[in-house]
Amino acid sequence: MYADYEENFGLLNHAMAIYDRACTDLSSVKDKYEVFNLYLSKAAEFYGVGRTRQLFERAFEVFTGP
Repeated sequence: MYADYEENFGLLNHAMAIYDRACTDLSSVKDKYEVFNLYLSKAAEFYGVGRTRQLFERAFEVFTGP
């Protein structure tokens, strides 16, 4: 909800930073998966392919391990 508020009434960069923090701070794999999906869709919508690719690579590292 906080990221959605920032997206609508604040700065987009702040909203994306909130999604980024949530991806690292959540302990449940299911919750991380849901947040990454939301984060990826927002990145594709606002930033395009370049940023989305970076996030996909990061998601693969998080879910598959080093």
